[in-house]
Amino acid sequence: MERMDSELKLSCLITNYNQIEWIGEAVESILKQNLKYNYEILIGDDGSNDGSLEFLIQKYGKIPQIRFLVQERKEGVKEFPNWRHSRLIFRLIDEAKGEYVSILDGDDYFCDFNHFRHKIELLDKRENRNCVACYGNMYRLVDGKLELYAGVPYTEGQYQWQKDMIYIHLATAVIRRKALENVPRNIYYEEFADWQITTWLAHKGTFYYVPNPCFVYRVLPKSMWNGASAELNALRSVIVCDLNYQAYGGKRISVYKARKTPILLLYNKKAFVENIDYEMWNNFVLKYRAKVAYMLLNRKSLKLTEKIWLFIFCFRLKAPWKVLCHKLIGYCIGISQICNPKISMEQKRVLMKNWWMRITKR
Repeated sequence: MERMDSELKLSCLITNYNQIEWIGEAVESILKQNLKYNYEILIGDDGSNDGSLEFLIQKYGKIPQIRFLVQERKEGVKEFPNWRHSRLIFRLIDEAKGEYVSILDGDDYFCDFNHFRHKIELLDKRENRNCVACYGNMYRLVDGKLELYAGVPYTEGQYQWQKDMIYIHLATAVIRRKALENVPRNIYYEEFADWQITTWLAHKGTFYYVPNPCFVYRVLPKSMWNGASAELNALRSVIVCDLNYQAYGGKRISVYKARKTPILLLYNKKAFVENIDYEMWNNFVLKYRAKVAYMLLNRKSLKLTEKIWLFIFCFRLKAPWKVLCHKLIGYCIGISQICNPKISMEQKRVLMKNWWMRITKR
């Protein structure tokens, strides 16, 4: 990697926890970048016990651009993986000295060796000074096969994330470090998920998007996200919405509209699955005043006014007029079948039984 500029231009942040199988590829994908700027690589280890930290120190410890930060673990202390990962990212951001930062998990890697150079050049242009970050497209690595992520059908240019609803993975981004300096840490410190960082950056300015794939996201069946149940991931998504609401001083943003499916999934559940630790999550939502998540977790003990509020909130997310119209059409079809003399009485009894089961939800 060529270095010409005297000032530190880029800080590449890598998080690692027991990722000895992949962490070397992540580091190498940065060392092989075609850059004309001074850079640093900050590797944050979250108390690994698989030998990955020792491997990193032995292989990369003498490279002057690479520094290490170790986050110790205390035996018997129960914490969410999200909490530790969030704190580790914050500590790495605090240590970063570059004008730009990049955040990468240790089980992923960059596939475009001009990724940093190209995006920094775009952000340095006068006409893009209003952009807080430059994002790209990505591949998903599933069972050894690369799949191009096709969910971003946009051409190159500037976008307003909340308006255009453009989904982008955080690791594809080169971010202006100053845009992260005033992130509300009292809210995000323990739940610094990709969606929250992206939403915060969207609150600060526009994004520049480049459709070229630059990053490979490794889909692991036992990862923090892919290894969890649909209910647990839905709860996390609802908390993200609540924390963003708090972060913007109570200003309701369109993120709730985008997250209606997880909210309704939890609202329609009579009981949570076993892998949701109720006590831990309930304490978390109480601490951060996550109103919707708290109500979904404590539906049985809510006051009548709170139950009404939650019902109205979820009813609005259900697009009620559309649902009502579909129900009315269904009732009309059913009544016409009951009145149709060509339909046997046995079929009519089955129809009435189905209706009753729907009403009683049995």
